[in-house]
Amino acid sequence: LEECRAIGRQLSRLVDRILSLAWLDAGQDVAKPTEVDCGEVGHAVATVIRPLAEAQGLTFAADLPDGVEVLTDPDKLREVLTNLLHNAVEYN
Repeated sequence: LEECRAIGRQLSRLVDRILSLAWLDAGQDVAKPTEVDCGEVGHAVATVIRPLAEAQGLTFAADLPDGVEVLTDPDKLREVLTNLLHNAVEYN
């Protein structure tokens, strides 16, 4: 059951990525910049990526500082980090 839930979450994220790309291609995506704690976003992404890495027999560790804030769209930052790390795990 837990594996089914994990696969469901992965599929949901994949659909979200595809929809985001479609919105970008259509010129309909709008960034919503706010103050974002990069460490917080990084930890959230690491929580998602770690099980994927472990399933591939990889060790995943993230040493992220808290309190580093930038003005950006948190959803876009999360999406970019997730895509980068997912690709690193998938093609390692």
